[in-house]
Amino acid sequence: MNFKKAKVEGRIVNVVNLEDLEISKEFCEPGSTAVEIEKSEGDMYVLPYRPTATTYNKPGVYNVGNVGIKAVFPEDSNIDEYKPEVIDLTSSKSMREYIAKQDKLRDIENEILTTPNNIFTPHIDDEDTPLMRGLKQAVLQKHIDIDKYSDSYGENYPNDQRKFKEHDISIKLFERHIDVLGIKAVLVLSDKSPDVPNPMGKPIYISLNYNEDDGEVDCIAEDNTE
Repeated sequence: MNFKKAKVEGRIVNVVNLEDLEISKEFCEPGSTAVEIEKSEGDMYVLPYRPTATTYNKPGVYNVGNVGIKAVFPEDSNIDEYKPEVIDLTSSKSMREYIAKQDKLRDIENEILTTPNNIFTPHIDDEDTPLMRGLKQAVLQKHIDIDKYSDSYGENYPNDQRKFKEHDISIKLFERHIDVLGIKAVLVLSDKSPDVPNPMGKPIYISLNYNEDDGEVDCIAEDNTE
C-alpha cells in the first residue's frame, strides 16, 4: 500500500518516485498513480502516470518501449496543478500528526466531491421502476459529478455508471450505488390498507445500508400501541 498522496488533476492519487515505478509498474494503476519527479535541481513535479497513452500531449509520465519512460512537464501557465502538496503518512512523528494528515486528505476529498465540473443528470423515464426512479432522483438532488466517485466504485465503474440508462435495478446494485454515493436508504413494510386481512399492526423499517459500527440497527419494528 502506498502512503504518499496528493491531489492531481482533480483527484487524489498515490504518489511514487521513479525507482518505485520501475520496480512495480504492474501495480501502478493509470488514473490512480502519479510520479514525483525532478525537472531540474530542487524543481519537483507530481505527474500522472499514463502507461497506455500513445501520444504525449498531456503532462505526465509515459512508457516508451518496454523499459523506457518519458516525462512531459506542464507549460508555465499550468504549473501549479502539478506541484501539489504531497502528504506522506509514513513520515508522521506522532499519532496526532498522522490523524491530522488523514483529516487533511479527507478535507481534500470532500472538496473534490463537492466541487463538480460536470453535473450528472440521469434521465427519469416513465418506464423506470420505483427503485430506479428513487435512485435517479437522489442523484439529481445531490448535484454531483459522478466521475469523481470512480475510485470508490472501482474498476467496474463504467458498467455501474451505464446502469443509470436502464429502467430497472437489482437491490444488490442499488445498495452498491447508495453506499458509494453516501445515501442512506430505508425500506418500510406496512399494511397496504387499514382493512387488509391479517394486519401487521405496525410498520417495519429496514435499513438497506446500515452501519453497525455507528450503532445503527438493520431492522426496526415501530410500536404504535398506546
